[in-house]
Amino acid sequence: MAQGTQDMAACARENLQEKVLLTGGLGMLGSHVSRALVASGRRPVIYDAGTDTTLIADVASRCDIVQGSLDDLPRIMNAIKDHKPTAILHFAAQVGAAVDKFPWTALHANLVGTTAMFECARLMGVERVVFPSSKMVYGHVAQRHQHPRYEPVPEEHPLQPLILYAKLKRAAEDMAAHYAQMYGLDIVAFRFGSSFGPGKTGRSKAIPLMGLIESAIARQPFHMECGAEQFDDYCYSGEAANAAVAALDAPLQRGKFRAYNIASGELISLGQIVALLKELYPGWNGSAGPGLDYRKIGPGYYFKMDSGKAQQEIGFRPRFNFRSAVLDYAALLELQKVQGST
Repeated sequence: MAQGTQDMAACARENLQEKVLLTGGLGMLGSHVSRALVASGRRPVIYDAGTDTTLIADVASRCDIVQGSLDDLPRIMNAIKDHKPTAILHFAAQVGAAVDKFPWTALHANLVGTTAMFECARLMGVERVVFPSSKMVYGHVAQRHQHPRYEPVPEEHPLQPLILYAKLKRAAEDMAAHYAQMYGLDIVAFRFGSSFGPGKTGRSKAIPLMGLIESAIARQPFHMECGAEQFDDYCYSGEAANAAVAALDAPLQRGKFRAYNIASGELISLGQIVALLKELYPGWNGSAGPGLDYRKIGPGYYFKMDSGKAQQEIGFRPRFNFRSAVLDYAALLELQKVQGST
């Protein structure tokens, strides 16, 4: 086949490939979603404030990248016009201490930015939007869901967010319900369990659990003062990406907003995590002191999530237990190291 004919055939295949607009696709969580979209046969159109492709270096050639801010509606709409995505996955957000340090910026990123995606979907005829909410929207769960009983928390549990990040997520869910009902969109929110996954080198140690994991992988000592008896239900970034693809594969439900719990379903204590890491990485010097609440956020934030609704309605199936998540985490860190040296 002549080169010109081959190029035309390649272009034709690319044009037929389903595209999905993904905000935040270069970040810790979004990079996993980018990779999962490629694996599912879709082409991510990554809309991101930055251009650093470190976390998606292995699939960057199979993604389109558009740089822009979440409050630039014309640019977002042009990206939709140019690429014609079938859905929007909105995974860009401001997280961590910056939310309380810069509340006005956080409001624009996490509420105004999310609403902007709903508005662009409405104006441009994109019927489906998927975005992350958080387990934090529940606030401190009822006592029966806490240590030591850990009865699974369903989506119907009262939403009583206590911190700004969670309040903005709750408000985003309210806006999602309005846009779905008023404009016939299909909007899905995921209330992820306690999230973890590899990000940019060095950043992860700001989060105790990820510091523990990365130190074990690197065979560096790591000690946590307390929390060995604290159980929790975690959501690895790969599991979040798995849920995103499940939502895209599910039948469209115009005019409906749905919120789903997404987590591994494995209740595991910090002490068990330390023991598992020592088994996987013999000789590692790590430990956790006794007690609960190792993150010092209150015992009501550690609980098992009931993901039965997501399993029944969108076909979500947890793929990662903690062991397999750590192994995948380590493999991605090694991949980053290899790609960083080339």
